[in-house]
Order: sequence, then structure tokens, then C-alpha cells
Amino acid sequence: MYEEICYEAPFLKEVILRVDFPSPLDGVERSLSKKVMNAALSSFPISEPQKSQTQELQFSGEDVQSKTSEAMQWVFFGEEREKTLIIEPSSVVQTSRRYTSHEDFIESFDKVISAIFEDYKEATASRVGLRYINLLDIKEQDALSWT
Repeated sequence: MYEEICYEAPFLKEVILRVDFPSPLDGVERSLSKKVMNAALSSFPISEPQKSQTQELQFSGEDVQSKTSEAMQWVFFGEEREKTLIIEPSSVVQTSRRYTSHEDFIESFDKVISAIFEDYKEATASRVGLRYINLLDIKEQDALSWT
């Protein structure tokens, strides 16, 4: 749909898409549904689940309360680890270090987020963020030569 990138050395180094949920998805801290797992594995074939630990501190006057909890962090990678998908009870994050087009990037994310919204009926997005990280290697001799 879009023109091919015309730069010899593209300056777009990473793309990050994140969806946050207002409340944690039930059960995701222990396991993923089969539909979500299959959707993730279709675009991200390497699965490396990890335990994550969160610590919450509450300050009330002179009183400090601490609460620690453990949950699974579902981490998936592309075939060459060029892209990553992380599913947690409170968010879904996709990153890509080999961006080809907006359509390709969104297609893999859409499979996963659609499966999440189908299986977890209470899920709603409280925040959606899309970030493009550019890195321009500028030579001092000719600052406008980006080839």
C-alpha cells in the first residue's frame, strides 16, 4: 500500500506498541487461554515465559506498607528474535527491531489483541501507545547527508 522505504540505511530502529488494561486480566498471572496462546505463537514462534515480581508500597503518614506479588510474564519472540510480544495481566506490549510496514506490524498484534478481547470479556483498554524510535547517524562533515 505504501511506497518502499527509499533510504539506503533506514533510521527507524524500533517500534513499540502497548495496550494497558485498567484492571488485571483474571487468570493471566497463571496461564494463557489456548486461543491467545495460539494467536501469539502464530506470529511469535519462540515462547519463553518468565516469572515477574511486583512490589507495591503504600505511604500513609508515617506508616509504610509493602505488598509483594508474583505473576507470569508471557514472553514470545519472532523466529530471529527481531520482534517481541509480552503479555502480562495488566498490559500487552509488542516491539519490533526490523520494521517493514505498518500493516505487517499491526497484523501480528491484531491477532493477539483480538483473541484477548474475545476470551477475556471484561478486558478494556485504558491506554494505547505507539512509539517509533528513530536513530540518525549524522556524520560531522555533512549533517544533511542521510542517504
